[in-house]
Amino acid sequence: MTSSVSSSNPYADIGLSAPPAQAAKTNELGQDDFLKLMTTQLTHQDPFEPMENGEFLAQMAQFSTVSGIQGLQQSVTSLVSSLQGDRVLQASSLVGKKVLIEGSKGELFGSVGEDGKAGPGSLSGAVDVPVGVSSVTLAIQNANGEVLNTQTMTVSGSGLTDFSWDGKLADGSYAPAGTYKVVAQATVNGKAQDLTVQTASAVSSVSLANDAIMLHTAQGSVALDKVSRILA
Repeated sequence: MTSSVSSSNPYADIGLSAPPAQAAKTNELGQDDFLKLMTTQLTHQDPFEPMENGEFLAQMAQFSTVSGIQGLQQSVTSLVSSLQGDRVLQASSLVGKKVLIEGSKGELFGSVGEDGKAGPGSLSGAVDVPVGVSSVTLAIQNANGEVLNTQTMTVSGSGLTDFSWDGKLADGSYAPAGTYKVVAQATVNGKAQDLTVQTASAVSSVSLANDAIMLHTAQGSVALDKVSRILA
């Protein structure tokens, strides 16, 4: 008498319910499958050569280790998700505030008078001044590259040095609120050199992208760790 094995599930005789297609799809055994395999192995072992206690304990230890690692992975994943949520929540407090980010395009926060004309505003930022520089020339340009204002800053040290522009033009009027370019130059070792400029921009929203907190401003998006200063 010959016995037959179901073509749809060759593992049915040992109590595994998952068909080969599913096993091939997942390419892994669950805890229940592992225990069924171990029970089947004990049931069908040679009574004259039973499994050694050490071998049995080793398999149990291996099962416990795998199970523990899976549980640890789930815990770490949950912890990471929780921490990311906390970071986004904390960063959301920056919405509406100004941050100092690298870039020559600055945002002029202007005002409007009762006559409907532009009034005094504020475009602020900082220049990264090299060692040995005593003065920096700033040029404020519009979108067409026209110079609207120039000023000379006297500096006494190196590093980030603050600047501000109230939007006032050469004829005494004020520029409307908007985006303007700030060009900073200084004489370094006898040669004119462009300096790195950072400008203040208001944060409009916050998001999480590739595990990085992104701040969105009128000047573009920037990672939180690229912000050099948070302003009021």
